[in-house]
Amino acid sequence: MSAQLTTNVSREETDVLIRRICNGDTDAFAELVDAMKHLAYAPAYRRTRDRELSMEIVQDSFLKLYRQLPKWDFSCHVKTWLYRVVTNACIDYYRRNKATLVSIDDPETSHSFEIAVSSAGADPARRAVSSDWRRLLEVCINELPERMQGAFRLKYIDGLSLKEVAEVQQCSIGTIKATLHKATRKVQERLLTFETA
Repeated sequence: MSAQLTTNVSREETDVLIRRICNGDTDAFAELVDAMKHLAYAPAYRRTRDRELSMEIVQDSFLKLYRQLPKWDFSCHVKTWLYRVVTNACIDYYRRNKATLVSIDDPETSHSFEIAVSSAGADPARRAVSSDWRRLLEVCINELPERMQGAFRLKYIDGLSLKEVAEVQQCSIGTIKATLHKATRKVQERLLTFETA
C-alpha cells in the first residue's frame, strides 16, 4: 500500500492503515507516517522556520497520534486531526517561549501569497508593491482576535477547506463561514485605513 500513498493521501487509505495498526500490523504505522509526514511538516515549518524544531513537533505529533489510535473513532480524517495537533503544538511552543510566529512576508512561509507575487512578473516596482502588500496584510491579520486569526490563516494561507478549518477549530462550518466573513471584512477595512493614510 505504501507505494500508492502520496502526500495527498485519501481518508479511505488512512482509515485502512489505522485499522491495520489497531490489528497489530507494525508496518502500517510506518506507512502512515511516511504518507503523512509532509502534511505534518509543512505547517510546522511555515510557523517555526526552524527545521529541527519542526521535526520535533512532527515527531511529538505522530507520537500523540499513535497513542490515540487504539481509541480512534473514525469521526474525522486523520489528516485534519494531525494538522490540528501540529498547529496547536506550534502555538504552545510560542506561548511557552514568548516568541512570535513567523511573518507571512517571507515567501517561503506562504505558498498562496507566493503565487500572487510571482504573477507580478519581473517588474521591480510591482514586486515592491507586492512585498509592501504582504507586510500590510500581515499587520492586519495579526490585529485579528486569536481564533479569527487562526481561521483566516488556515483557510487563506494554509489552503484548508471550510470543513477542515471547522474540524481543526472544533466548530461548525457555519461558525467558520461567519468567522471568515468577519475576519475578511476587518482585514479589508483595516487595509482601507492604510490606503487612505
